[in-house]
Amino acid sequence: MNIPTALIFINSDVSQVSISTLTTQLFLNEIITDTEFSARLAVDPDYVSNIHANNLRVMVLKDFVLNTIDNANADLVLYVKSGLASILKNNNGPPGLALPLNNLYIHKLLRYNNSQYTTNLPNTSNYVGSGLGGIFALKATDTSGVHLANTDNEANNTDFKNRK
Repeated sequence: MNIPTALIFINSDVSQVSISTLTTQLFLNEIITDTEFSARLAVDPDYVSNIHANNLRVMVLKDFVLNTIDNANADLVLYVKSGLASILKNNNGPPGLALPLNNLYIHKLLRYNNSQYTTNLPNTSNYVGSGLGGIFALKATDTSGVHLANTDNEANNTDFKNRK
């Protein structure tokens, strides 16, 4: 499984337990402070591009209260409090998703808005003529009958209706 790359900003007042949970759940390679991030960006203007080129996941602890957050570099901006992580910014679509910290995974965060790095559908480019993609194209071209409607369901099954 290929884990997508991400630069994640998170509020700096988060507990050490939450940081440990996020490190495990998001497979983080590195956790740095806002000061360290700014210093690295000053030395290497391509630092953010290098993160993505090397398939890394870096979390930056930012002070949301004192700083106006420069979201331009972040793929995700999360605010964590009381065991919930709320997406304030997501490069792959609008914010708004809030998840329990114990149920937070990088694929779930990025797949929320159909990230190009997390789509796990089969390639359907060889199904020409359907005009549709994804799972529907596979179902529409399947001749095995597996995807047909179940006509022998509860409403039509007398044995099922008369069971004791």
